[in-house]
Amino acid sequence: VAAATVQARAGKPAEALAIANNITTPRYRAVVFGRIAVVQAEAGHEAEARASVERALAAADAIKLPYARAYAISRAILALSRSGGFDESVTAAADIADHQLRAHVLWSIAAERRRHGDGAGAARTEKLADAATGEIKTSLSRVWMFGDIALGHAEAGEPEAAWAAFGRAKEVAEGVHNPWGRTRALGKLATTLIELGGSEPTSVATLR
Repeated sequence: VAAATVQARAGKPAEALAIANNITTPRYRAVVFGRIAVVQAEAGHEAEARASVERALAAADAIKLPYARAYAISRAILALSRSGGFDESVTAAADIADHQLRAHVLWSIAAERRRHGDGAGAARTEKLADAATGEIKTSLSRVWMFGDIALGHAEAGEPEAAWAAFGRAKEVAEGVHNPWGRTRALGKLATTLIELGGSEPTSVATLR
């Protein structure tokens, strides 16, 4: 998996695909094709990226473990969204059984749509993401997800979106009263805050 990913990032898709084709375990095969698809999409090779997505989804179908299957599918869908297949990605996301993975993917698709100037599509997808977020069973999982989303926006050079996601994480964390869960939630907020630069905007209330 690592070798195939390195070859793809080095601009050698043929070599990466050759390695990936020799991976027989479905869960790893699906993930590596998803990673190759992302690299292809970022390089502007949309047709090739979609072909890799199809291979990733085909491999994911053979995964027996529910979460592993859902994770592999989610990675493939993210790759599909980066190649411009927004509506297809949203439709495919409905098949992700894990609530947290489905919500995270929908938030990611919405962000990708906004980056491509599709504000209306992003708003529609955000409504679906918000609904999926409501289906996540634990508040701690929601804190974790929004923290990860914040970091994703930061890496993409989107500080406003990053702080907005961090604010959502803090808002959810305020409702976590179980000592163990609250400790973990605050830990996630702290590490996320450090990654975001350690100084939040004054518009975001301090959690006590």
